[in-house]
Amino acid sequence: MKIFNIEKDNEVVYVQRKDLEYISQSEKTIPNELIKRDYQKIALNGLEDEFIIFYEKETIEYFKNLKWIVDYRKFCNIPNDDIFKIADTLFERYCHNVNEIYNDFDKERKYSKKKIGELAQYYLNSMLSIPKLRNEDLFTIIPLVPDGKGFNYESNSICISSTLKPNWFMIYNKMGKNVVNSKIPKECFRALIAYFNGNNNINWTWDLLMNDYQYTTRITPDGKYILLRFYEPLPIKEKENISRLARVWDKNFNK
Repeated sequence: MKIFNIEKDNEVVYVQRKDLEYISQSEKTIPNELIKRDYQKIALNGLEDEFIIFYEKETIEYFKNLKWIVDYRKFCNIPNDDIFKIADTLFERYCHNVNEIYNDFDKERKYSKKKIGELAQYYLNSMLSIPKLRNEDLFTIIPLVPDGKGFNYESNSICISSTLKPNWFMIYNKMGKNVVNSKIPKECFRALIAYFNGNNNINWTWDLLMNDYQYTTRITPDGKYILLRFYEPLPIKEKENISRLARVWDKNFNK
C-alpha cells in the first residue's frame, strides 16, 4: 500500500515494506533512491505492514505509476463492508476477462499474462488488509503525521490537524515540545467545529462537539501528541454516560 502526502510543502510517499519486497520480484526498473537506500534490506528489516517514507520526485512518480500497489487514500474513507464489496466486484471482473486487469494495471502490457494475474491478486489482498490497518490497536502502522491534504490549523505554537487515519486528529506543539503541559487555545476547537460544519450537514456548536458526540483521546508515550477521535452522535439516553468525560476535557484542554 502507498500513501501520498504533503509535508513541509513537499510531496512524499509512504510505501509498505511488503510492497518493497514484491517490487524486486515484479519490476525491472528501480528508482535511484530505492537502490541507494538498499530497499531490499529495508523490506526485510521490520514488520511487513510498516510504511517507509521516500522523498525524491523520481521515486514518487515511480510509485504513482505502479497501479498494482493500492493507493490508501482511494479507500481510507470507505466503510469496511463496501471495501469487501468492491473487492468482490473486481474479482469477478478479473476472473472473466484478463483485459480488465490490463486496463487497470498495465495498459502498456509489459507484464506477462501470468504476472498480471499475480499482481491483480496482490492488489485485491492489499485492499482486504485495509480494515486491519484501521484497527485502533494497530494505529502505529499508519504514519503518525498531519494530513497535508486535510484539516490544519495553527494558533500561536499549538497546531491541530487531521491525520492519515480517518476521523483522527492530532494536537501538537509545532516546536516539538510536550503538548500535555501546553495551553490549548479554544480557537483551535472553534476551527475544528467550522471544519466539521463545512463537511457535514450538521450545525456544529461547542456543546454539540463536547456533549452530544462521543470521542476518545490518546497521548503518545513521548507526550508530544494528543490524538482525538470523534464518533457519530449518541442517542439521548447515552449522553449522560460521557458527560463526566466532557467535563474532564473542558477542565484540561479548554483553556
